[in-house]
Amino acid sequence: VGSWKKNISFWDECGRNTKRSQNIDQLPCSLSCSGETHGSFIIVSGSGGRSSIRNRDGNKIADLPKQDSWIWQSCLSLLGDRVAIGMDSGSIAMYSLSCPFIWCSDGYWMAWRKGTTDIIVNHGDRFGRIRFHGDVRRISMSGKVLAVKLPDKVFIYELGMDDNTRISSKCIHSFAMTRADDCFHLSSKELVVSKDDRLLLFSFEGNMLVECTLKSRVNCISAGVITKKGMASITVGLENGDVLNLLVRPTFPVDF
Repeated sequence: VGSWKKNISFWDECGRNTKRSQNIDQLPCSLSCSGETHGSFIIVSGSGGRSSIRNRDGNKIADLPKQDSWIWQSCLSLLGDRVAIGMDSGSIAMYSLSCPFIWCSDGYWMAWRKGTTDIIVNHGDRFGRIRFHGDVRRISMSGKVLAVKLPDKVFIYELGMDDNTRISSKCIHSFAMTRADDCFHLSSKELVVSKDDRLLLFSFEGNMLVECTLKSRVNCISAGVITKKGMASITVGLENGDVLNLLVRPTFPVDF
């Protein structure tokens, strides 16, 4: 339910309030919801010619292009991949929507984003689901450890098997991180993040251990080989074509 008190609230068919009301930055005139099959998101449109895509808890994921007049109606297609909006000026605009597929794997473990807020974890014929209240931006996995980045926070999960056929998960660390990043990689005991030509190493507690500047922008990071001394490494691909093998340790980066 959208209110001109600038909030949206959530109710079930019996009239019970099911979730905390979410404040928004506009007067809502139209709400359009997709089904669970398509990620369960909401299009909120209204004053200022603005429309936003929000998750099932009302948290903003992205904005649609701003229009030149108020939006009185928005409507999603049956597949949830297109939205049409009708404006006070009498014009109609239509936009295609897409949700990039985000996934990671390590050995027999695999995880991927479902919709915008859930993570599905798979090992053989077993599955597990981890739900979040925010938009999942990046995920990375190392063995039975999974790192998940939201817009303002990072969660570290330890994965396991329960007695049935499902995968269990336990949050072992979480810390605030609002910085934008290009690459996000989980090593055995550290988290590696890149932005442009900078490479940063974080502990699981969120402490930045080291920051370094490379010769070019970082395009990709992947797990490297294990050295003879048992040290973990990463392989870093740069925009200028260089490929670096770096040891992941406090004195990082060390090429070997």
